[in-house]
Amino acid sequence: MHGMRRDKRIDYSADHITDDEVIIRLLCSPLYYDETTGQVNIDAFDLRMMGRLQDQPEHFASIGRENKFQDDDEKQRYLQFGYAVWDDKEWNHNRYYGYGTLLASQARGVSRKIELWPLVGSPAYHAGIFYADSDDNYFKGPLPKNDPEILEMLSGLVALIEDNIHVAPSRDKK
Repeated sequence: MHGMRRDKRIDYSADHITDDEVIIRLLCSPLYYDETTGQVNIDAFDLRMMGRLQDQPEHFASIGRENKFQDDDEKQRYLQFGYAVWDDKEWNHNRYYGYGTLLASQARGVSRKIELWPLVGSPAYHAGIFYADSDDNYFKGPLPKNDPEILEMLSGLVALIEDNIHVAPSRDKK
């Protein structure tokens, strides 16, 4: 069907992400965030090549939905998730730092290409930022950063979270 983007990773039957929802993007330093300058890199919202051979394009950038955590413990585990992701050998030059927050309406307001969707087979608090490539498709990683519209979109998302960076809770138990 023309004009109807679909992706098998989107859970179309889950609760729609409302404009007033706070969304969370986990960040690592220095890859996505520079602690000394307070600057977020546009790569924080790009789509990467994943998998052991770096041969699987990402379809979305992962985000958290603040109002969908069952309790504070679940939220704290999510906010600490970056430690596990970025402690991997592939990422050992990073140290996990924290996360940025913004409203869903702000993210959508950056570009009509930005869509926020719940994900199939994921906890209710896990969602994705999908980028519309055309009427019929979504971008798959990585995004074409030579496109000025894409650069402007990524820069717009970065500008929204730079003033809302939070340190992740330590994963060490007291």
